[in-house]
Amino acid sequence: MNPSVFESFPYLQTQRLKLGPLRGHPRHALDEVFSFQGASKTLLPTPAMLDKLERLYRERQAINWGLVRDGELVGTCGFYRGFNNQTGEIGYVMRQTYRRQGLLKEAAEAIVQFGFRELQLKCILAYTTEENRGSVKALEDLGFQLGQSDLEKYLKFECFPPKGSQQ
Repeated sequence: MNPSVFESFPYLQTQRLKLGPLRGHPRHALDEVFSFQGASKTLLPTPAMLDKLERLYRERQAINWGLVRDGELVGTCGFYRGFNNQTGEIGYVMRQTYRRQGLLKEAAEAIVQFGFRELQLKCILAYTTEENRGSVKALEDLGFQLGQSDLEKYLKFECFPPKGSQQ
């Protein structure tokens, strides 16, 4: 992994999205992202979750971007759980209003490229449930392949740098 990535927060941009830090967005939007589908996945209140994500970034264990379209936070996407063995795991949440517009795929494509080019990862993982067809399709469209899952009830997808790519 390339540690210089953590010297200052990496801003990214796609055709329709700006990817930057989560802090500073309206509380209602952050609450929706952090309590995906109305059931808290983090078990932390929003301010504590923001503090945790920033701490993990400083410790070089995670990078989480807020996804902004036309000035509105539409979701989050990032690398979670460290970078052991030059492997990163991506995760994402889109606010309900912004699903099924191709924004997740657009953001994930940008961070996958960032992972291979800037972080110099050798593999990127993603976990989702079989029922989350939108996520499965987005991962397949991004070139992720179904792997052998090590988590019950979750599908594991793996992505490797394109052959011949320079890292």
